[in-house]
Amino acid sequence: MWHIMKKLPTKIHGDLLQNSELRALMHRLVWSIHMKPSTFETCWQLLMEEYGLQDHDWLNDMYSIRDQWVPAYFRDIPMCFLMKTTLRCESSNSSFKVNSTSANTLVQFMLCYETRIDNQRYRQRVVEFKTSSSVFMDSTDLAIEKHALELYTHAIFTEVRKEIYKGKLFCYILNTEDCDDVRVYYVNQLDKRSSATNTFTVKLELRNQSVSCSCNNFIRIGYL
Repeated sequence: MWHIMKKLPTKIHGDLLQNSELRALMHRLVWSIHMKPSTFETCWQLLMEEYGLQDHDWLNDMYSIRDQWVPAYFRDIPMCFLMKTTLRCESSNSSFKVNSTSANTLVQFMLCYETRIDNQRYRQRVVEFKTSSSVFMDSTDLAIEKHALELYTHAIFTEVRKEIYKGKLFCYILNTEDCDDVRVYYVNQLDKRSSATNTFTVKLELRNQSVSCSCNNFIRIGYL
């Protein structure tokens, strides 16, 4: 995904290359974390028609393999948004080449591997200690934020708090339905950037109090 979007300016020539609105729309479309595949396909076709790019060979080639690089097609894969293929490869290389080289024997590599893992565990313990020994204030009066503050490290809580804050300001329940042992909430989310409204379906299993949402945010990132 990163490589494809980086090539975008070199593949679109002429006046369209200077059109900042086209580039912004393309990035917003591709990088959207809430969009369903059907919505992506509809918006892509409309965007191509608006700028006369229906016959653009490279864009058509990239669209034909959209299920291999557009985030909308990976929304059902647990934690898919946290780590990309390229990032995983580069992250591993960067991590291990500090202590190891290609000339190492297997025994030397395993010693370097264990050293690196110990370093990661030590950094995790430092983070957990800072979290448990310092005060971090909540910004809302919601019980879910106070609970999140107890569960997460400060770094992760900072990200989770953004979701809680946006939920309080930009989300509201549109309608509620009860079906057998399931209560369904239809939640509208206001997008302050585009002034659009996204509607999500939240299902509460009354029997075991489990919750699922059509945004798949918890599945993809681990944030409620």
